[in-house]
Amino acid sequence: MALVLRYVDKLGLVKERFIGLVHIKDTTTFSLSHAIDELFVRYNLSLIRLEVKDMKVQAIRQVSTLTNVVCASCKRIDMIRESQKEKLKEAIGREEVETGSGLNQELSLARAGDTLWSSHHKTLTRLLQLYTSVIEVLEYIRNHGDTNVKQRQANGIWKYMKTYDFAYYLHLMKYVLGITNNLSQSL
Repeated sequence: MALVLRYVDKLGLVKERFIGLVHIKDTTTFSLSHAIDELFVRYNLSLIRLEVKDMKVQAIRQVSTLTNVVCASCKRIDMIRESQKEKLKEAIGREEVETGSGLNQELSLARAGDTLWSSHHKTLTRLLQLYTSVIEVLEYIRNHGDTNVKQRQANGIWKYMKTYDFAYYLHLMKYVLGITNNLSQSL
């Protein structure tokens, strides 16, 4: 296995550095992780970046589950739209939101594509904008869901969304994916 370190320098240029070659007998997660760990230790490198990547994958899975639950039916999507519309009317009434042509478009919680980081960034951005509406829909599912399983699933997501960890990872991932999105657009 060849390990190449890819990073962006202070000038915004993508750099690649060959770290080394490691012989591995199989491609299990454990074997690959162990080989990378040994190589990092040999050259006194930090594993922080790998932890961020793992965190990114876990956060994306959580948000994916959330969008599947909240956007599973037209009724739930309509609930988000109505909730957002009411909040927008109130904000306009308090003159907190600017009005005009092309402003305050209807938002929906988009499902992220499997390979496009920009779609993940868009999903996280929308989740931040629709946070209170999504919470309301999850509360509805918790109390009036079709089955006990859906109610428990919505309850688990609802509880997680109210934690500091969720807020921290959501904002961190939006920031990281925003940078990734900008870099990929530039390249």
